[in-house]
Amino acid sequence: MSGQTSPPRSPREMLLGIPWLPRSIDKARMVLDGSLGDYEFPCPADMFVLELLHLTPEEFLRHLAESGEAALEAYTAERVASFTPRERLSLDVFSIKNSRLFDSLDREEGREPLIDVAPSTLLSKAGSGDSL
Repeated sequence: MSGQTSPPRSPREMLLGIPWLPRSIDKARMVLDGSLGDYEFPCPADMFVLELLHLTPEEFLRHLAESGEAALEAYTAERVASFTPRERLSLDVFSIKNSRLFDSLDREEGREPLIDVAPSTLLSKAGSGDSL
């Protein structure tokens, strides 16, 4: 990818328990400093995260520009604290559905993809008395 000195954080990295949020912050910062290059903000994954937080891309950029990442984290923490069980589940579904994309982006950006353990594997181990 051209246009920036380093890629955004891994899509698997979490902030406030939300995968992709640190990556969205990095890409938003690139928008603000004019170094987005070949990356896209907001992409569909950014939009999923922003919609979950009830923020528009413009609001997200404004909060980041005016207050910085720590203040943006504090602002979004209140929303995260009120997530419904369905919203929390949607984060798991998002991660599972996009696992191959996450791996592909990690490889493309020079990171080793994480090896995921399938939930069914964990359940069978838990049921067999093996420790996790």
